[in-house]
Amino acid sequence: MDNKHEVRLFLERMSEKILEDSKSIKRMSNSDPGTAGDRAEESWAELLRKWIPVGYRVETKGIILGSDGQMSPQIDIVVLDPSYPVGLISDKLYLAPAVVAAFECKLTLRSLHIDEALKTSAILERMMRLEGRRAGEFFYGMLAHSHSWQGPKSNPIGVIESAFSAGYGYSESPAELLDFLCVADLGTWLNFPMLWGGMVETVYMGQHEDQSKIKDSPYYSDPVARMVTHVLGRMGAGKIAKYLDAIGAAGVGVGAGREWPNVKTVDIPVNIRSYSVAQNAVRSESASSEQSGLRKADG
Repeated sequence: MDNKHEVRLFLERMSEKILEDSKSIKRMSNSDPGTAGDRAEESWAELLRKWIPVGYRVETKGIILGSDGQMSPQIDIVVLDPSYPVGLISDKLYLAPAVVAAFECKLTLRSLHIDEALKTSAILERMMRLEGRRAGEFFYGMLAHSHSWQGPKSNPIGVIESAFSAGYGYSESPAELLDFLCVADLGTWLNFPMLWGGMVETVYMGQHEDQSKIKDSPYYSDPVARMVTHVLGRMGAGKIAKYLDAIGAAGVGVGAGREWPNVKTVDIPVNIRSYSVAQNAVRSESASSEQSGLRKADG
């Protein structure tokens, strides 16, 4: 008898739907890559529409426009504030002050895609600062159905973590980092800022390499459910995010810490930490923690 929580079962069916979409879209991609890309974006947009708070709009394809005329790179998915004028949505030029979140979508993730997303994240956050928005009022994430590192000797988790480390140079503060990366058939990495010993530190909390796929393991994490929990927390739906966390939807993660010695607390996107992602173990690269090994980090 399955004693899982009903909402966990619903989340698992949601994840299965994304993976089914991936197979169908991949079959199309060889003959019609353009349509396949559009379907990949719509697959994620459909999921987000079912979960984000009432009133927000999820739209695909467009460019974010700053009040100074600056235009963003093309964005695959945007989430618009409830105040957004309906008559402007069809123009596909989204006004920066009312864009709550944006997402890049990939059918098959590659290292280059992560590098490009890290650059775009910094560009978008700087645009939002020019609009007078505080750190955390906007976030940018990446959604992928699958990844390219499928060989028997491949190490996809290692490749992703290396890409994150290499991309830190694009950002001047934690707020400019990619907020999360969700790979539906692999795992979800969350940008997790914290204060540790008076120092601002960020960690991309990712999958436990050995146990994240074992459903009976305390380290098990469903990638899509983990992403949904995080997005809800970032959008201010803290009560629902905590509920999902309490039933195990957020899972747990591990990651290497990166210190920001010249960054002030105000530069941390505070609402990233507005809900608890419990039992996150952090492998810190800082000299102060090398002796202690794993350490706990609570949202």
